[in-house]
Amino acid sequence: MEQDTLEVVKLSSPSLQKGKDPYCWPFMGSVLGLWLAHEHPETIYAYVGVGQVVNMEQNARLVYRDELNQSALPSR
Repeated sequence: MEQDTLEVVKLSSPSLQKGKDPYCWPFMGSVLGLWLAHEHPETIYAYVGVGQVVNMEQNARLVYRDELNQSALPSR
């Protein structure tokens, strides 16, 4: 996924040579965005994190629990 992220940034960024492209990625993008900023700082001007993933394991458990609860609700 990391290399795919780098390729998308390179392909979608005509001004990449100028180093002036801000990116904002929610959810899983926070993991990839932080990786990109750390490993390839030349590719972005700014990174804005939205809905940062702090604990991926706990997040997966909570999402699963919420989906189970939601599926148990009666249909409208």
